[in-house]
Amino acid sequence: MTPTEYHNLFRMFYRGSNHAEGGHGIGMALVQRIMILHNARIDVQSKEGHGTKFIIKLHMKQH
Repeated sequence: MTPTEYHNLFRMFYRGSNHAEGGHGIGMALVQRIMILHNARIDVQSKEGHGTKFIIKLHMKQH
């Protein structure tokens, strides 16, 4: 993903250059909001032309 796409990834209604037809640009913004609500985290590692990795970190409640 380009630096501009990386910077705007979680912005509501933003669609990257390779967006699918019919999308509305809410997916990643929604994912980020869900992560915040669950005290979780989403990290992104991307290298333009080589792919993107999303790492989701959830906190486990211990009994």
